[in-house]
Amino acid sequence: MELKKNMTMQDWKVLVREMAKQKPDAAIVKSLMTRAGLEYSKDPILQMSTVLQALEKNGPQKSRIS
Repeated sequence: MELKKNMTMQDWKVLVREMAKQKPDAAIVKSLMTRAGLEYSKDPILQMSTVLQALEKNGPQKSRIS
């Protein structure tokens, strides 16, 4: 899973914060996950897992996100 370079660290923060809400806005989550090149799922646990795995694997310390 390769992160797209058009996502800024601020975009990632917005995505994680949105997913952490009790009632996240699905349109925002889907839009940012798609922009990041990640597969969207309606399952919030799978969403968070996908995003965190992508960040762990390809985070700023391993590749530049700018």
